[in-house]
Amino acid sequence: MLAILIIVFGIINPVFLKISNLFNILSQNSIIGIVSLGMTLVIIIGGIDLSVGSVVAFTGMLFAILVSNGMPIFIAIIISIIAGIGFGFINGALIIKGKIPAFIATLGMMSAARGGTLLISGSKSVSIGNSSLNSIVNLSIAGITVPSFVFIVFLIKHIGENIFMQLEVMKKRHYSMVLMFLYSLY
Repeated sequence: MLAILIIVFGIINPVFLKISNLFNILSQNSIIGIVSLGMTLVIIIGGIDLSVGSVVAFTGMLFAILVSNGMPIFIAIIISIIAGIGFGFINGALIIKGKIPAFIATLGMMSAARGGTLLISGSKSVSIGNSSLNSIVNLSIAGITVPSFVFIVFLIKHIGENIFMQLEVMKKRHYSMVLMFLYSLY
């Protein structure tokens, strides 16, 4: 489906297929892509987490508030990651220890994180305006921004793991078929 959309948009407007535009699209969607790869694993094991987007919004807003108030970027990153881990820990405790279905627990956490974001921001957007942060975010490796590069690395890792798992399953099937054949000879 994605290939069809790319072809259609390329026919409608040839500028769409320019490398600079494709890198721009990759850059704009890399954060969603990284989160989607993690969600893929959750869905594969039969779980669901509805709170991911709201937790990302909360931790992003927390980071922005900390940096805009003069906190060093590295410390703000650590605190934001710890906050995200805290949300995940609470979700896990509700699901495992509280025996609450994942759908219900993460739906509640989605509302809590969304409300927390509005609370800490005062329902307003926060401008960071930090030139060193902008230089980190806009840093590019061979024309690819850092978030895009991270997404590509995670995507290659994810695809590699899937291929490896499929090969392992095929090996086990082949081994069991050989054993069944040898067993049938006796």
